[in-house]
Amino acid sequence: MSGDAGLPGLHAELGALGSALDDDDLAAAGEVMAAYDRSLRHYLEQRGREAPIDAIRELLRMQNDLLLRMASRRQGIAGELERVRRAGEASRAYAAAGAEG
Repeated sequence: MSGDAGLPGLHAELGALGSALDDDDLAAAGEVMAAYDRSLRHYLEQRGREAPIDAIRELLRMQNDLLLRMASRRQGIAGELERVRRAGEASRAYAAAGAEG
C-alpha cells in the first residue's frame, strides 16, 4: 500500500499475507510482505514516538507468526522438491539399469 493507511491498513496487509499463505502463493506472499514492510516503515516514520507501542507490538507479533508460517511452507516445498528430484534420479537409474540388461 502506498501512503499511510494507518493501523487498519497495516492489519489489512497482514491479512492479505495470511491469505496468500493459505493459498500457498509464496510469490504473492513475498510481494505482500515487501509492501507491508514499506507501509510499516512509513507509518513509523510518520508517527515516530507517538506510535501506539501496544498496537505496534501486536503487529510485530502477527508479522512474526506469518513469517514463521512462510518459512515453514518454504521448507515444506523444498523438501517436496528434493523428494521429487531423488525419485527422478532413482527412476533414471532404474531405467538405465534395465536398458543395460
